[in-house]
Amino acid sequence: MLATGRLVTVTGPGGVGKSALAAAMSGAAPGASGNGAGRPAAVEEPAVRTVELSGVGEPALVPRAVAEACGLEAQSLDELADGLAKAAAAVPGGLLLVLDTCEHLAGGCSETASVLLERCPGLRVLATSRVPLGLPAERAFPLGPLHREAALELMVRLRREDGAGFTAPGLAAARQLIRQVESLPLAVHLLARRMRQETPLRLATELSRPGGVLELAEPGPDPASASPLPRHRSLRALVAWSFELCSLGERALWERLARSQGVVDLAAAEALAGGSGLPHWAVGRAFQGLARASVLLPVAGDQNVGLYRMPALHRAFALAPSRAG
Repeated sequence: MLATGRLVTVTGPGGVGKSALAAAMSGAAPGASGNGAGRPAAVEEPAVRTVELSGVGEPALVPRAVAEACGLEAQSLDELADGLAKAAAAVPGGLLLVLDTCEHLAGGCSETASVLLERCPGLRVLATSRVPLGLPAERAFPLGPLHREAALELMVRLRREDGAGFTAPGLAAARQLIRQVESLPLAVHLLARRMRQETPLRLATELSRPGGVLELAEPGPDPASASPLPRHRSLRALVAWSFELCSLGERALWERLARSQGVVDLAAAEALAGGSGLPHWAVGRAFQGLARASVLLPVAGDQNVGLYRMPALHRAFALAPSRAG
């Protein structure tokens, strides 16, 4: 997609592996500084600059974050565009700008990307976000959870890296755990860390309790293995981040749709929204917003156009007695 489009956005629910995929697509190893380290030397390979936006609090600060990541002194978006245009022109393969974690700054990222792409012919942008940036030139790459067997293979590999394996009963419990977390990669990593101290069977029992999946978290304060992002340290925090980014109307509809166990379309959403206080015209907007934010995922298949499902984790969050934590 990067070969044919100048703006690609990897979208999907939290914890699905958007940042890891972007790192692989850009050729940067996970945890690299964002300067293209790890790319094999090749003719006309683009220079890679990664901008980690999770710690940026305001959309207006996106240009400054880009400038800092690119080693530029720019006081405005115009100055940034001039500097990046020169930088891109100096590299035979141009410049690939990776904007990682855009969802809480979607407006600022959209404006910045639009101006930079217009002013910098040698620039391409790869973004990760729970919501698309909404630009005409954007090509979205929706990313879903792993297939169950792939998720199990990941769990086995992580346990092997810890010098451990599975007994036959343990492997059966691991399969149950994969189903319980719907093959979400972040959840698989959390489970593997917990297995350093707990058995798969015990974990499967814990997650089987009402709301138990939400309580899956890192085993404790271990700076060596803890995620640098607090919202990646527990599944409750992961979904709470999405909930906080939603509008009041989207939150109200989220809570209503969580009561339905099956797939929904707009007509079903309008019926379920009765009594929520949302006016009829607002239901469609909220429904589209939840779909854009990957709270509702499209059901696969040509015959299922317009049908969506809510991941079990998001449903559990909406139905939980308390969302604190």
